[in-house]
Amino acid sequence: MKKNRPLEIMKKITFLILLSIIFSTCSNDRKVFDKAKRLISENKIDSALVYIRTQKEIKADEIRTEFVEDGNRDVNKLMNLIDNATVTYEYIENSIVNSSSLEYAKKIIVDLSDDDIKKLKNGNLKKSFLNPQKLNENFINLLRSEVDNRDAFVKERDEKARKEEIFLEERRKYSEESYKKEREDNYRKENVEKQFSKWDGSHIKLTKLIKDNMHDPDSYEHIETKFRDNKDFIFVTTKYRGKNALGAKVINTTSVNTDIDGNIIEILD
Repeated sequence: MKKNRPLEIMKKITFLILLSIIFSTCSNDRKVFDKAKRLISENKIDSALVYIRTQKEIKADEIRTEFVEDGNRDVNKLMNLIDNATVTYEYIENSIVNSSSLEYAKKIIVDLSDDDIKKLKNGNLKKSFLNPQKLNENFINLLRSEVDNRDAFVKERDEKARKEEIFLEERRKYSEESYKKEREDNYRKENVEKQFSKWDGSHIKLTKLIKDNMHDPDSYEHIETKFRDNKDFIFVTTKYRGKNALGAKVINTTSVNTDIDGNIIEILD
């Protein structure tokens, strides 16, 4: 069976083009990282930070442009592409920022063992916290300048942890109370709704009360029922039509207070 030579050739060309693009991208990234490291080695830290941030944004813009030109609209996919493509940029940027960050230094000092603290004070600490080496050297110098404040940093950390614990406990209580109130409100709403007819909105037990006291119960015609939840009781008023003792149809209104289960606890008129 003969192979499809043109298709094979096209596949190889496509593969080579993809390899070229990947290599070119990696090569460009490598040039950016090398320049950033060179600036750092020359102790031009601020320049390195500005440079890496600028290049990171250029990289992101290139991805956005290509993404839109290809007709894509998935924003989440775009953000993932940018994050994946600029993760090394982000790492270098964070390393530069942390090299002069007092907050980061506090965290490291608090977490160091007593033996490492002694080494730090004596200038013998050889740990690697950041890359490249120049950033690590600068950061260790920052640690040495702040190491005598370790007790204060520990106290500050513990106080922050205590406040965080209080906050989380208050949030937990609030969530529980909110959930409990929501359940109570739903329970109350369901019970109130059960008091009324789904057919015409009349109050079931009030309708019975009215009919029981009418001259001609069979002539009862419901007009409308309104209610108001007053928390301690439910105020219900019903307007209806019915025959009086003379046989004439008249309109009357009866108002009552009921409990949460619809039982009439007070007849108002």
